[in-house]
Amino acid sequence: SSGINAEYGEGTCGWHNLVSDIFDWTRYRGETASYGTGPRVDHTTLTEEGYYMYIETSLPRKLGDYAVLQSHWLSLTGNNCVLSIFYHMEGSNLGALAVQVEDGSGGTTTLGNLTAEADGWQHGRWP
Repeated sequence: SSGINAEYGEGTCGWHNLVSDIFDWTRYRGETASYGTGPRVDHTTLTEEGYYMYIETSLPRKLGDYAVLQSHWLSLTGNNCVLSIFYHMEGSNLGALAVQVEDGSGGTTTLGNLTAEADGWQHGRWP
């Protein structure tokens, strides 16, 4: 069994940005620079001292831009595999947070396509 328990206090926990995307995720803490967007605290410590992964969707971002945060290869076999994430989407013109898995042959399956603004940390879970 393999897994990731990402709390981002010590780096990015094995997650990395793809070179081929348009812009990148950033390890961040505290309130975001754009007023009225993003969390003020991380989910784990509920303080401004904790870290989270973040993308800025304000200018210069435009429709169609995307950022990919990818984990290392995980073996997802058996009946007890669960992907659980906490996410925070606040602001205008957010687009979508797509949660995808890639199989060994390069095919992808979209588990979730989160599009609704949700002030506060939300929980996404996929068996």
